[in-house]
Amino acid sequence: MTPVPEAREPGPHGTEAQLLPTALLRRFPLRVSAHVQPTAAPDDLRVPLVADLLGRSCELLGGQALVVFVGPGRDDDRWAGFLHRAGLLGIHPPTAYGSVREVAEEVGGPATVRVAQRTAAGSDRDGDADGETQVLVAPLLPPDTAADATRPADRSEPSGPLDLRLALLTRRYDQPLALTDTAVDAARRTLVRWRSAMAVWAEEPSSPLPAATRHQARTAMAGLDTPALLDLLARTETDGTPGGAKFETFAFLDRLLGIGLASAIR
Repeated sequence: MTPVPEAREPGPHGTEAQLLPTALLRRFPLRVSAHVQPTAAPDDLRVPLVADLLGRSCELLGGQALVVFVGPGRDDDRWAGFLHRAGLLGIHPPTAYGSVREVAEEVGGPATVRVAQRTAAGSDRDGDADGETQVLVAPLLPPDTAADATRPADRSEPSGPLDLRLALLTRRYDQPLALTDTAVDAARRTLVRWRSAMAVWAEEPSSPLPAATRHQARTAMAGLDTPALLDLLARTETDGTPGGAKFETFAFLDRLLGIGLASAIR
């Protein structure tokens, strides 16, 4: 199995090593297997979320992706609830799900990229397989280890699944994340603001996505650097970019982030 390099600090020009080579992301088709435990725990939804991001990134970079969920056999009763919860989180339905054998038969071959949770020992849950690139996803931190776990959230409205998705995207997939009520509520408030802004920008004259913004976005996409994409949105929100270009930037990045930024447009 080809391991993915450890995350690197940004270089002198603000660049970061790609998660996967662009040529691999454009392979036709890219088979991505998410090795999951079909439970209700948020920790078990981070792996399929990363696989979903890989699939979206591949398609935005001009490729085609087949994302599958690998776990117990397809007849396991837990799959129905798990697939429903994944869908609420904005994760695209998998091309296939079930055991390794079942999904390989359905998609016509083994995975190109294998996404699994990293354990304390640094390996994944399910062992190795030759000929695959492996993406290891950091687990969520237990709530009692989070610095603000005891701080009450200022929650005037209940949070929804896409608020949870955005909260999960605030850290790189390979970095541990404390998913506290405070973090989820902050994500909810950010989405309310961004969706309201999108509805305003949609009324302004259309303007193309700036070339520099597109380049920064594609670089971050290839590395699944979701914090960099969110930072790009935050900068675009407040800079001097015309409203029409702000709209195009948010719409383009939402195709990867999947956080429903256009949902307030009527």
